[in-house]
Amino acid sequence: MEIRGQVLPPVTTTIPIKPTPPEPGVKVFKTCCRMGHGGCGMLVYVKDGRIIRIEGDPEHPYNWGLLCSKGLAAAQLVYQPDRWKYPQKRVGKRGEDKWKQISWDEALDTIAEKLLEIKRNYGAEAISISTGTDKGFSYHIPRFANLIGTPNIVETGGAQCFLPALNADRLTYGDSAFIPDYENGPRCMVMWGTQQYINNNLCFGARIIWNKTRGAKLIVVDPRFTYLASRADLWLQVRPATDTALALAWLNVIINEGLYDKEFVDKWTVGFDKLAEHVQEYPPEKVAEITWVPSEIIKQAARMYATTKPAIFQWGNALEQFPNSFDFARSRAFLRAITGNLDVPGGEKIQSPMPGVNKRSPEFQCRDRLAEEMWQKRLGADKYKFLCGKAAANPEAHSPEVFQAMLTGKPYPIKAMLFWGCDGQLFANINEVIEAIKKLDFIVVIDRRNTLASKFADVLLPVSTFLEQDNIFDYLRCGLPWVSLRQKVIEPMGECRQDDEIFFALVKRLGVGDDYPWTTMEEHLDWQLEPHGLTFKQFKESEKGFLEYPVKYRKYEENGFKTPSGKVEIYSSRIEQEGYNSMPTYREPPESPISTPEVAKDYPLILITGAKYPMFFHSDYRQLPWLGEIVKENVVEIHPETASKLGVNDGDPVFVESLRGKVKVKAKFDEGMHPQVVHVYQGWPGEANVNQLTSNKPPYDPAVGTYQLRGLLCRVKKA
Repeated sequence: MEIRGQVLPPVTTTIPIKPTPPEPGVKVFKTCCRMGHGGCGMLVYVKDGRIIRIEGDPEHPYNWGLLCSKGLAAAQLVYQPDRWKYPQKRVGKRGEDKWKQISWDEALDTIAEKLLEIKRNYGAEAISISTGTDKGFSYHIPRFANLIGTPNIVETGGAQCFLPALNADRLTYGDSAFIPDYENGPRCMVMWGTQQYINNNLCFGARIIWNKTRGAKLIVVDPRFTYLASRADLWLQVRPATDTALALAWLNVIINEGLYDKEFVDKWTVGFDKLAEHVQEYPPEKVAEITWVPSEIIKQAARMYATTKPAIFQWGNALEQFPNSFDFARSRAFLRAITGNLDVPGGEKIQSPMPGVNKRSPEFQCRDRLAEEMWQKRLGADKYKFLCGKAAANPEAHSPEVFQAMLTGKPYPIKAMLFWGCDGQLFANINEVIEAIKKLDFIVVIDRRNTLASKFADVLLPVSTFLEQDNIFDYLRCGLPWVSLRQKVIEPMGECRQDDEIFFALVKRLGVGDDYPWTTMEEHLDWQLEPHGLTFKQFKESEKGFLEYPVKYRKYEENGFKTPSGKVEIYSSRIEQEGYNSMPTYREPPESPISTPEVAKDYPLILITGAKYPMFFHSDYRQLPWLGEIVKENVVEIHPETASKLGVNDGDPVFVESLRGKVKVKAKFDEGMHPQVVHVYQGWPGEANVNQLTSNKPPYDPAVGTYQLRGLLCRVKKA
């Protein structure tokens, strides 16, 4: 059975968006947004040094003039009243809001002196650096850490977001390949645990709807009945955290029914025979019992994906928030490859080569400068080889082990932490994390405003917003062949500095300035743009505000894949050599009605966390008036029948409790929820912070150290 549709014409906007003509005295700047993951072209209107209007740039190929609510509210980020404008040091006790304004020299000297003192007394490994979602400067973090000698970078979500997929793809293909080619009209789109119209990718969401309205099939796999589920041809309401079993059942159907691309498999894969044998353990009938998805729906979805070509399988981080994440990511990588949807028009692209500096390469990150002893000392390196070891795509420490070292001093003490663009409240089991932070000798927060971490900080450094910075933005993570201009449209508030410039100044005080040859941002940007054949000044003077390069497909036909075999490695000797299973395997979540029935007696509901509102970015922007007034409080989504049994009405305040703590939120009835499942949104502060319920305890994913944020057990009580 094969359904090969013609490739649809490229996606182009039909919305007649025209920019507002500027009034006299108004200057219009082209830039690109960084309120979310970024990239949307913007027109920023400035009068007398103040931003008066922001619109989407109709000429930009990423967003065609569209802007989400975050982008439209970006000026409020600049002018928010509680913004830090000067460096400060603590004059009161930790937890007290007592600060003294100091100069940048005093602040940077204080930080450098304290870090060097800790390094002398305890070793560089006693310094940790925490960063949040990439905000345009994060590529400096690994370089900075490697140069000062610490192995302990702690991302809020590295093991929970992006790294499981990145490592799985690189081990399978030699490069990342989770970039849907929406421009060339996929005929089938799989949205598995992702809401691309919400999750900071407005432009992907628009492309999904465009392709759907032109006849593309849509499969949604999600425990929640989302907007995309309402538009889907098939909705698979999977039991939370059992997705790996479902993916293996898809492979079972596709292989057993001969729906795979035989020519590609024979010529370009290694280990298909092992996979074909392995997936016999996952027939749809067995997997239906595990996942709650009827076996016939499993078969229909697998057939639709395999035979409606070209097809895409959109990445989303929901599948990286339970301890079976790496094996799910590998299963997804196999599905793309064996169905012939890899690096083809309308399928999923492997990144095309383009000029420019790879700021995520081992060379830029100076990985060779980190002593071998420190590679071994990285917390988690002895266990999670594809998160912490040299085999990892982007090595970092395992955050639960870092916080345990703060609490216990074992295997060695952690004495300092730099929270660089990281709120802190997004760590799992947040109450324990707070106790760990309190034990640190020295804390620095580099951010725009008060955060959870700043309550305990010793020094605060104020940073500028993207509208007050010169920078460039590449879309390599999105797999798109563009480089966009991001330029300063106004001068920074007070004495705020750009994060990059703080790195430049701090490394000199720490004795590694020779490895940072740039003293100004313009020098750094000129260096980045040199392979493109222009300077940053010339880029600012260009009319378009972006550079565009051609996309190449089926690149493997010229040079093979960047794997040891030159092929897609379904069987990977590198994975076996590191001590992990050669084939992906389903493991029941460590906390679930099946694995912990004794817990389920007192906590009978299954909890999922992590869905986002379109107007917020993780824990940010709730303080901005335009955005904060849209949704003012956190909720638990619950089926009306379940709520009725608990005596809860729609809108009632309730407690949601787990083994780790409780949160107070409002009940929100949702008939699309499974009666045994509830959902609480992430990113809210204080008593509504769902990370009081989540777990950072073992067992973890064996390869990448992921802990359980979804599929946990809870109960709901009327408050």
